[in-house]
Amino acid sequence: MPYLLQSVYLCEVCREVRMIRRVSGILLHVSSLPGAYGIGDLGPEAYRFADFLAEAGQHLWQLLPLGPTDAAFGHSPYHPVSAFAGNPLLISPEGLVSRGWLKKKEIAEHRVPLSSEVNFTGANA
Repeated sequence: MPYLLQSVYLCEVCREVRMIRRVSGILLHVSSLPGAYGIGDLGPEAYRFADFLAEAGQHLWQLLPLGPTDAAFGHSPYHPVSAFAGNPLLISPEGLVSRGWLKKKEIAEHRVPLSSEVNFTGANA
């Protein structure tokens, strides 16, 4: 099937003009996904979102930096406290249960009401 939207570029190595397929996607930080623990994480909602993107014909999910954040900097993903560490708040509690590393009752007490804003205080509890 031919692609209707294409771009051309000059390959610097072989000096040929090549066609590349153009694709579309979305920019959304993982923490913006719905989450039962105060923040979106890399659990079931992330998989559901990726499936939704695929069904909608999207090819890319661009993420903001995934480093640990700090309240002193407004929890901005652009100002992580480490360039090398991942944000532990993005680890899925449900994923830990499914792997047998936690029990359901251990995570149940940490659920917070769904909100349109990330609850960093509740997520850190």
